Amino acid sequence: MPHNAWLPRSAPTTRDERTPRLFRIGDVAHMLRETTVTLRHWEKEFAVWLQLDHSSTGQRLYSPRMLETLREIQRLLRIELYTIEGAKRQLRLAAERERNVG
Repeated sequence: MPHNAWLPRSAPTTRDERTPRLFRIGDVAHMLRETTVTLRHWEKEFAVWLQLDHSSTGQRLYSPRMLETLREIQRLLRIELYTIEGAKRQLRLAAERERNVG
């Protein structure tokens, strides 16, 4: 196994720099210290906020913005101890505030 095998997989160097980097589910699970099962569950529960891209082989691909959303979901559930419904309510309120400000 290569010495850097624990690092998230990097995108090919030929990728257009204007294109945001996409992460695979295993990489996101590692970054958030959650299981892939948990992430799949959150995808179903928070589908309004998490619209995934898929590779040509069907792998889930997460954008940096989606990673931010997952971190917020994680904070609401793990730190603030909201229920799933409570976290959804907080995300709706945050979206409304953002619309009113912007």
